[in-house]
Amino acid sequence: MVSVMLTAALGVGAAGLTPAGQAATTSVGASAVDPFDRASVVSALQNEWIASQELINSSTWNGDAATCKAGSTPAAVQLAAAKQINFVRGLVGAMPVALDSSNAEQQAGALLVHVNKSTHHSQPQSAKCWTTTGNNGLGASLLARNIHPDSAIGAFLDDAGSGNENVGHRRFLLDRNLGSVAVGVAGEGWAVRPDILGRPDANQPGYNPISAWPNPGYAPQAVYPASSNRWSLTTAIGAGEVSLARATVKVTKLFGHMVSSKDTLMGITIEEQTGSSLVFLTQGYGSSSGHAGRDVTFRVEVSNLYDDYGKRVPDYVYTTTSFDPTRALTDWTLKPQLNGRPEVNKPYAVIAGQNSALAAAPHNFVTYDWLVDQNIVGQGASFTPAVEHAGKKLSVRATIRDINGYTLAAATVNAPYAIYQEKAPTSLNPPTIAGVGMAGQTLTATPGTWSGTLTNTTYQWFRGGAPIPGATAATYKVKTTDSESQIRVQVVGHGIEGFTTAAMSEAINIGRDEEAYKNPEVINLPVITGTAQVNQTLKVSSGTWTNAGSFEYQWLRNGTDIPGATGTSRKLTADDVNATITVRVTARSLGGYTIATTAAVGPVASIPVVTPPPATPEPPAPTPPPAPPKAKAIKLTGKAKISGTVKSGKVLTAKKPKVNVSDAKVTYRWYRAGKAISGATKAKYKLTKKDVKKQIKVKLVFTKTGYTKASSTSAAVKPKK
Repeated sequence: MVSVMLTAALGVGAAGLTPAGQAATTSVGASAVDPFDRASVVSALQNEWIASQELINSSTWNGDAATCKAGSTPAAVQLAAAKQINFVRGLVGAMPVALDSSNAEQQAGALLVHVNKSTHHSQPQSAKCWTTTGNNGLGASLLARNIHPDSAIGAFLDDAGSGNENVGHRRFLLDRNLGSVAVGVAGEGWAVRPDILGRPDANQPGYNPISAWPNPGYAPQAVYPASSNRWSLTTAIGAGEVSLARATVKVTKLFGHMVSSKDTLMGITIEEQTGSSLVFLTQGYGSSSGHAGRDVTFRVEVSNLYDDYGKRVPDYVYTTTSFDPTRALTDWTLKPQLNGRPEVNKPYAVIAGQNSALAAAPHNFVTYDWLVDQNIVGQGASFTPAVEHAGKKLSVRATIRDINGYTLAAATVNAPYAIYQEKAPTSLNPPTIAGVGMAGQTLTATPGTWSGTLTNTTYQWFRGGAPIPGATAATYKVKTTDSESQIRVQVVGHGIEGFTTAAMSEAINIGRDEEAYKNPEVINLPVITGTAQVNQTLKVSSGTWTNAGSFEYQWLRNGTDIPGATGTSRKLTADDVNATITVRVTARSLGGYTIATTAAVGPVASIPVVTPPPATPEPPAPTPPPAPPKAKAIKLTGKAKISGTVKSGKVLTAKKPKVNVSDAKVTYRWYRAGKAISGATKAKYKLTKKDVKKQIKVKLVFTKTGYTKASSTSAAVKPKK
């Protein structure tokens, strides 16, 4: 048996510990387990968990309780414990840890656990075999009293007993930022130090910030939390990526089909809920639930998840199957298959397998769970990937269950390729134009049909082979100038990352408009606006016409064409002085043209000569005031310091350095992780839970009238729980 005195505080100081001068670590290697393949879990359980426990059980302690000799833990035992940890980390998809051989504190701490039969994280100096080294080991380690052949690592995972409602031991072993462990074993005493190193686990493919226990996939009953019946969802220490503070959870025991009237909604009791952990009891499942020797599947649905910025993130849905690894499932004659490449927005079907369990009884059912990067995203014989699934791994888990919901056979199959998404859409059917091809009528474009990812469509209308300026809507009103031409519309399909595909419609013929062939008639003459002066710019309007399709302009000086002056504006030059300026506007239609000339402006004036006023002498510069007397300096000897117990709930006191001005005023400001703590402006400061694992400093500022101010900032301390 394992002592139930696994304390939830985990020695208070274990969180975030990275010992100074840490020795080089030894690679243990990742677990070979695939948690969604039952056979893989069975194999890894035997080779990594059971074989390691057998080695641990066969070892002999070389210490002595009577003489307080801590002894040493064989390297093979340390490695075996690390392998067990990596096995369960593999089940939740976390990176493997390394083994740190600097375990002197853990060895001495394990001795204290053994001789005093206590898993408290601090023992009085009167305790037998007490040493500072051992007591430090207690405060920085997971502690257990292990009686062979039970597993101490398994006890940490179960986290049974009062005071372990926050599953502190399990949380550390499954933390995605755990980098290494140091192991000490002395008799019945176990001390395991978890070193949170903040590794970039988030950069791994398929990273999930939540560690769920029991694990998604197949959870062997050997490591299932049968004693405590505590299920948990935890996030990495210090990660802050997903908040569980408002999360809701639903657990359903599955029968036959994924969703059927036979499914049983399990009652749950929340034991602890914070931003980084959610611990709950699942009623009706535990050590006496009667599921031994069976494969029982539960669907867990976690909702109301939010990120650091308060934005809702997708629900987390998974299944966990408690199973007896000694119970063999029915073999598949032919496993289900996934062929071809899955694509975004296209249905992708599983090819059913063959298994005698389907024919053995008429009430046996096969169900399919579709997983993207190991997260359940759908059920049924086919699945249509969404845009957010592009580039990710797709797999399907086929499960055959009997009428009571117990698993008879199961297989997980991976798609041969990652989910593909076309960056540019493909036009399957070209755009079409609806409407009557006559002047004054409105034509309407339909975009046609497309495949791939189509995020948007844009339009451009063409007359003949040239784009019509400004005609970029889905509709176009036919003009008289379109008479006897062909009108087309081009639709551009926009995909992702700026990729586009253009598709052109068939042409629609525009009928002859007799009005379009009449000469234009002027209603209002063109007009020149602006100031008739050198270096000023004049502009001309086209005027108002009937039946005018285009305009040409020619500027004139005193009735003579100005070479090159054929735009709608012109800047006056010295050649224009005293001249009159006009513009000849030619309006054209399909049948002819008409000319109109503006009224003259001018004569053009030259640039007036401006005589500057006489300069005003500058007044003499004022006499500068006398410099103020130089301020005296406040000088400090030494630095500010912090005294007191560095632990949550305790009071710290700021100690002043020596100052040469005895009556100088001093102000205080306490800081947490580099940011000022609101209201903390006195010499004393009481530590809170928010300060745990954060760097705490205090800054003292000395001031006095007539003196320059001086300041001193203390060295940082890092509080424990």
